[in-house]
Amino acid sequence: MGFSQRMGLKPMSKEIQIDSIDNELRNGLWNIFKLHLLDMLTNQRNALRKNSEFRDFCTAIWDKYYKLKLDDIPYDNYDCTVFIREKFFNYSWNEVYDFIEFTFGIDIENFDLEYYQETINELLITEFSGYRIIDDRFCPITNEIEILEIRGALNQYTASEGSNIHLSNAVSKLSDKKNPDYANSIKESISALGSVVRTFTSESTFGKGLGKLSENGIVINDQIRGSIDKIYAYTNNKEDGIRHEIVDEYKGSDFNDAKLMLVVCSAYINYIISKSKK
Repeated sequence: MGFSQRMGLKPMSKEIQIDSIDNELRNGLWNIFKLHLLDMLTNQRNALRKNSEFRDFCTAIWDKYYKLKLDDIPYDNYDCTVFIREKFFNYSWNEVYDFIEFTFGIDIENFDLEYYQETINELLITEFSGYRIIDDRFCPITNEIEILEIRGALNQYTASEGSNIHLSNAVSKLSDKKNPDYANSIKESISALGSVVRTFTSESTFGKGLGKLSENGIVINDQIRGSIDKIYAYTNNKEDGIRHEIVDEYKGSDFNDAKLMLVVCSAYINYIISKSKK
């Protein structure tokens, strides 16, 4: 964590990028594209020849993607790169993904497409993008409904209430770009849900509180209550060390596990509070 973040001058995390791309993500995508494709092609001995892979690459982009005249392709490789770069940095957020996705389909010898996509996916995780590459396509791994659930749960209480504090911590630990803490993000998500249950029932534990919700006027279907109980039980398993020590073979948690728990716990919080208002 840098000085500015420690002093509260810069945010420690950021929201999932659904309908936008910030400069850090755009720059990162360009750097990967340049290092893995452009630099590889322009460094070839015959890069200036008409039948070089770089010229074929430019021809494919000008013809199939830009829809421009082929005789307008600059002769100099540097000018070609400048043109591609200027286009890239003027794209809207979705056009950036369109362009990168287009590069997946260009046939280039000795190009490691799998590693190229893995590197991009790592960046998407680091920069908290709401998309991942699946089957050569950028696919959403979250949606507006999920975001609304999280925001809705955060807005249910003031910042001094336990549930809100736990949810804020869960988001922060999940979206920390340098050191994401998935296990503790899950722990904070379930703690937020537990805080709501215990607040409404004044019970000392999550389990007791869940069983007493109906006695406090919050009637929940048995199957739904059972699913909440199973979510809590998941955080007590012996393989991940989320709420207790690790006993069995360590499996660990990843971004998808933590995001799922954040969304599900937020949805349950909204559900319980909505039920209470009746």
